[in-house]
Amino acid sequence: MCFVNTKIINIKNITNMINYDEFMKTKNIIHNDKSSDSCDNLKLLVETGADGVSYTRTDKLLLFNTEVLMIDSDNNYYYEYPLIRFCDIVDNINFSFFSNNNNSIKLNYVIGDKIYEQDEIKEFILVSAIYTEIKFRIVFKNKPLVDDIVQIQYRCYYLNNEHRKTLSNTVQTLTNKYIDGCVYPIDV
Repeated sequence: MCFVNTKIINIKNITNMINYDEFMKTKNIIHNDKSSDSCDNLKLLVETGADGVSYTRTDKLLLFNTEVLMIDSDNNYYYEYPLIRFCDIVDNINFSFFSNNNNSIKLNYVIGDKIYEQDEIKEFILVSAIYTEIKFRIVFKNKPLVDDIVQIQYRCYYLNNEHRKTLSNTVQTLTNKYIDGCVYPIDV
């Protein structure tokens, strides 16, 4: 949920939305396979003068304590991991699970107070969603074991200042609308 505006916005009447896919097709994005360090990639963006730089980031989560897990209405265990805002865009999200008990696992996304399946969202335009909390929800069918590992891998983008400003306006992806720093479902 987004609690930033005190005015009521009729989202259906907004017509000047930027089409994210069309916008990205026209940009010169350099992918850096050599570094997953934020500073290195920002430096590359400045040095090359490109429209943007992308790189792959991997977060490994080692479960030290199973008591921190919550239980949902289907009696599945879950853990919510906030998406850290250190870049402008995140996409190509994949995850893997390493366990001794062959636990069934899935990844959902929590945007505000709404839960999405992994295949429902393809990207997060973080520069356009400054007032919306986004989390990865790791759902376990059975209670996992201590020392189980979840690995989340995703591509991060830094855009130059001009393109950051453009995407900080109203943007529409295939699955969401980004308006005034908040994320809304496409069907709103």
